[in-house]
Amino acid sequence: MRGELRFLPYAYPCPTLKKDLLLSLAGKEGTTRLLTVESVRPHSPFLLVRLQGITSLEQANELRDSIVSVEEHILPLLQDGEFYYYQVIGLDVTTTAGESIGSIARVFFFRRT
Repeated sequence: MRGELRFLPYAYPCPTLKKDLLLSLAGKEGTTRLLTVESVRPHSPFLLVRLQGITSLEQANELRDSIVSVEEHILPLLQDGEFYYYQVIGLDVTTTAGESIGSIARVFFFRRT
């Protein structure tokens, strides 16, 4: 509605996503756009996000299925033993017996509804 985007964060409610935050949106066709957050409001399990310059349904649809990212220094510090998903991409995976079975190519989460 009026360019508002429905955003599904890895961890709800996503305190990192807030007004004036600069986002990088990577589209399916390989384009990347930098856009600033105007507002965020909860709509569980989603967030409704308004971005500067996105004022219509058509403009919002152009961003559909984009990968959203922020600069690393924006992310909250983690406790010992915690990690961000992007940090494990490329790591080798071995069994408890020490057998190499490959490397991590991507990470996804499963949300039960």
